[in-house]
Amino acid sequence: NTDYTYFSTPVSPLKLAGVGGIAYSSLALTGSIFYSYLVTSTTEGWKSESASTPMVAGQGYGIRGPGAIATTLVGFLGVSFTGVPNNGNYSIPIAKTNASYLLGNPYPSAIDADAFLTDNSAVLDGTLYFWTHNSVIQDRNNIISTAGTGAYAYTSDDYAAYNKTGGTASALSDPLNPVGKIPTGKIAAGQGFFATSSVASGNIVFNNAMRLISNAPINNTQFFKTKNPNKKTTNIIEKHRIWLNMTNKEGAFKQTLVGYVTDATNDYDSRFDGESLDGNDFIDFYSINEDKNLVIQGRALPFDEKDEVPLGYKTTIEGDFTINIDETDGLLANQEVFLEDKLTNKTVNLKQGNYTFNTTAGTFNDRFVLKYSSKTLGVDSPQEKKDGIIALYSNADKTIIIRNNGDATIHSVSLFGMSGQNIAVWDLKNKEQTNIQLPTKEVSSGIYILKMKTTTGESGKKIIVN
Repeated sequence: NTDYTYFSTPVSPLKLAGVGGIAYSSLALTGSIFYSYLVTSTTEGWKSESASTPMVAGQGYGIRGPGAIATTLVGFLGVSFTGVPNNGNYSIPIAKTNASYLLGNPYPSAIDADAFLTDNSAVLDGTLYFWTHNSVIQDRNNIISTAGTGAYAYTSDDYAAYNKTGGTASALSDPLNPVGKIPTGKIAAGQGFFATSSVASGNIVFNNAMRLISNAPINNTQFFKTKNPNKKTTNIIEKHRIWLNMTNKEGAFKQTLVGYVTDATNDYDSRFDGESLDGNDFIDFYSINEDKNLVIQGRALPFDEKDEVPLGYKTTIEGDFTINIDETDGLLANQEVFLEDKLTNKTVNLKQGNYTFNTTAGTFNDRFVLKYSSKTLGVDSPQEKKDGIIALYSNADKTIIIRNNGDATIHSVSLFGMSGQNIAVWDLKNKEQTNIQLPTKEVSSGIYILKMKTTTGESGKKIIVN
């Protein structure tokens, strides 16, 4: 009853609530709330719309279901779009660079997302975002952490994403929905979605060449919230991909995709790399490249099992989380996949099982690495002297003692707890290196990790506080 959906019209003329002759169950939508997303040359943001606002073909709108709030309502409210089916060319003007545009499929058939991105490559970044919320509305008095200020509130929402590398889901796959939650590259009739402008002016275009005709009922089944088989091509698109999930037992979920794709590079490329919108209130999980947090990352071919991909996450929740493989394809279907935890000095084979770890709340961009070989330098124990650096903790003086007998110069030292909490950072540039003493505040007994950035790379040491 009070769910939000991003939608567009496949017929014209039509008003937002279907009033005035052309109607789709206008009585059923009495009490609904409508929004557009307005972009000007200087601003962008949500704009409240009336029920009588004429819908523009190609533009997306937000609609909240009608009626009193009901947390037990199960099922869908069906409405009918009645009017002349849209056909031909449509365009949405661009007013500002790096702005979000809420768009929508203007046709009564699905469109090919790849074709849409190709035809708009000169004006749009290459990733599309489809919004959903993953949890039913709950009484806010029973929710520990909420979004919203009313009597009821959503507990989680996020964006499914799609680009030419592939798509990521916004929720765990549902066995009752065989189509799945990962965008397929076929944008259903009436589906609204966000895209980002890469220029300050121009037009976002839709045309009949983007429409999927063959097996139209199959192509048109995925509505959120690949290729056109009629188009002949001599190019073979090679894709080897892995989807990783980060979850907890309470239902937090985030998915990220890494793929080795034809024409992709290891640099940032908007056709194959998509930044995380961080739309989830509680968790974000991503790969990292060029200081960008990517929900989708495309990498160069040929696939090299020596490749390593840094992974990061952000959470407002502390406790146990699990990282697991959702699915793989191409060469990665038969390739060993490893997750290195630099904090705990563990490297696990995700093909053999999930990895569960403990974390505090915060942002952690240097803890995990996705790898395809188990070989790792790891974190040295205090007794190992491979790099000539020894780290100890003096319980009497409450001081970390570092003896640097190697050739490297230590630039900085960070102290981490085993749950990932960054406790302290020291800048040691231009400091005496032979016998470094770092006074600490009161810390509880346990094992801690020292991360040292040196002129020859990173060095990690464990220290024990009794």
